[in-house]
Amino acid sequence: MIRGGCVVSKGLFIIPAYNEEKHIDSVLDDALSLRESYPRWDLLVVDDGSIDSTAKIARAKGVNVIEHKENGGEEAAIQTGFDYAIKHDYDFVVKFDGDGQHNPLEVARILNPLLRNEADVVIGSRVSSYPEPLLFKIGRTFCSVFVSFFARRLVADPTSGFKGRNRAAIKHSRMFYSVANRLHNDMVNDIEELILYSMKKMRIKEVPVNMNGNGGVSKCYFSIRLFKFPIVLFSTVFRAFLAGDRA
Repeated sequence: MIRGGCVVSKGLFIIPAYNEEKHIDSVLDDALSLRESYPRWDLLVVDDGSIDSTAKIARAKGVNVIEHKENGGEEAAIQTGFDYAIKHDYDFVVKFDGDGQHNPLEVARILNPLLRNEADVVIGSRVSSYPEPLLFKIGRTFCSVFVSFFARRLVADPTSGFKGRNRAAIKHSRMFYSVANRLHNDMVNDIEELILYSMKKMRIKEVPVNMNGNGGVSKCYFSIRLFKFPIVLFSTVFRAFLAGDRA
């Protein structure tokens, strides 16, 4: 049972956020409601240099907040959360976004395989009914084929940032970022991380989750990034593949 797992396991929900005052209130309400089911889990908001009231709203709800003085990007905020998790001896981490796309109430699907020790990393994958333009679906399919080839297993939604990790995976991510100098491009950070995890023989599992269409545009597929993305992807993944054994 999940409740039994949470009694003996200590976990952290991480929400990286940048200028999310329009969404963070409802996201935190859902996240805080998880306390009844997960009493040994804490909540951390990493405010990545916001110039709005994101941090203020989070603190008003009694949530622990770490603030970056300047905007460092999504992965920088995630890594701050990982560093906090390691220093405070958390066994598991689940990360979801502050814009409302990732539904905190779906975390049980991600946590089940982690608490049963069936996986080191669990990806919350969009269900087929997820509303998005055809171009985005094509882009995700391309990423899936590409990553699956390098990972030597099917990864249906490699661009999903809705993930759970155990302590070993958290430590590997910190090492990739800090020591191996990887994961520094937010366009492909999720994809690169999965390649590096695969090179380390980590157990990766996907579970279907319902996500909210927030009306935003994927960071991978808009304006000039639409043309830069394939180049960045090939370059980053190739270097990650070469560096995997040394990372």
